[in-house]
Amino acid sequence: MKNGEVFVSRVFQGRDLGRDPIVAISAPLLGRDNERLGIIEGSLNLRAFSRIDYRRVQSDASEMILVDQDNRVIYASPSAGFTTLESITADPLIGSATGTAAGYEYTAGTPSKTHQFLAASAGTETGWTVYFRAPLTQISQQMLGDYLVGALALLGACILSLLLAGVIVRQVTRTVDDMNKAVASFRLDGSEDRVQTPPNTPAEFRPIFKHMRKRSAQLRRTHKRLSNSIKAGERLQKELTQSIALKEVEVAERTAELEEANEKLSSLSKIDALTGIPNRREYDAFAERIWKVGAREKTAVAVIMLDIDYFKPYNDSLGHQAGDDCLVQVARALKSCATRPLDLVARYGGEEFIAILGGAKIDDALIVAQRMRNAVFNLQIPHPASAHHVVTVSIGVASSIPIPSSEPTQAVKAADEALYEAKAAGRNAVVYLQGHQFHLHSNATPHQETSSVVPLRS
Repeated sequence: MKNGEVFVSRVFQGRDLGRDPIVAISAPLLGRDNERLGIIEGSLNLRAFSRIDYRRVQSDASEMILVDQDNRVIYASPSAGFTTLESITADPLIGSATGTAAGYEYTAGTPSKTHQFLAASAGTETGWTVYFRAPLTQISQQMLGDYLVGALALLGACILSLLLAGVIVRQVTRTVDDMNKAVASFRLDGSEDRVQTPPNTPAEFRPIFKHMRKRSAQLRRTHKRLSNSIKAGERLQKELTQSIALKEVEVAERTAELEEANEKLSSLSKIDALTGIPNRREYDAFAERIWKVGAREKTAVAVIMLDIDYFKPYNDSLGHQAGDDCLVQVARALKSCATRPLDLVARYGGEEFIAILGGAKIDDALIVAQRMRNAVFNLQIPHPASAHHVVTVSIGVASSIPIPSSEPTQAVKAADEALYEAKAAGRNAVVYLQGHQFHLHSNATPHQETSSVVPLRS
């Protein structure tokens, strides 16, 4: 009791009346603040266990034996044959115990007469052990009787269940058949007859038929709304089809107009507004393509630069309108002299014109250049400020085989320098660059396209 716990003594023989086996019990008496006020002592007459033993069910002839820490009998059922405080350490009841709550079998008696028992044990907090044992023969007989009663009850229950099941199955089958007929009568348009509940339908199934009637009514209403929606959709589809067809025609017309306008804009962006021939922008794009073809195929490309002689005095003396008319006539004459797919004549700026001839060597280019000079001369446009008394042109020619790293502007520069030499040589002339020297392609009559070569400066 040093730790303040309840103390239970070992079993001993009482000294008072009756000398019954008892145990002493003591516990500390504590105050509100756990201060020790004293000790409470008492004793327990162990024969009180007999009342517990008598109150339990004893139909299986079982016996209760309570022993202390030393395996001395504290209490034993009268039929067990043990006396109080007798040590039964050597008894098979103790020796065969497994130490767990699981039951175990053991044999006891004399060699001439033995008994088999089924026993179980459980310990207590006081260190005592409670044993229960019952004869196996008694247990077997009781189990057999229980099995027999259980088997008969089970058989009766099975028979009753089969009878009830038969009745239920017939009732359910009839109800399910009615339900199948009701379901089979459903139509998407709701034209089926009203779903009726059969007279003998169980109460558990009646809500199903009620729900089916409700769904049937909903189906009829839904079908009606759906039919109306389909008709409205068909009308709308027809209207949309007509509207789309009209829009497609309108879009096609607008597309054609836009394409025509785009073509006009594209053409205007490439054509000189005054002369009607390609402008410098179109020339640059065309020259880039022809130059790449020449570099790839290693063929010559020729550039011809032309300038109307004494054009400013012509404008000053005859007026700008006459100058514009002159530019238009000269442009047409030049364009008529280079008509191959690889040729292009363009207005380069002011009174300057330029031509590029794909696949043309210097001799081919000179023929075209003389043809252009003669064509302009043959226009016989009066020019009061010219020594020739008519409008003439000075021409510079250059031809080379492009290399991948070169640009068309190099040929333009060479032709422009040749044009400068043509003006220095007296105008109405054709000068070309060959090697590192400029040569004058001597002035021929308008009906000649070849002439001798006169070297100029290098």
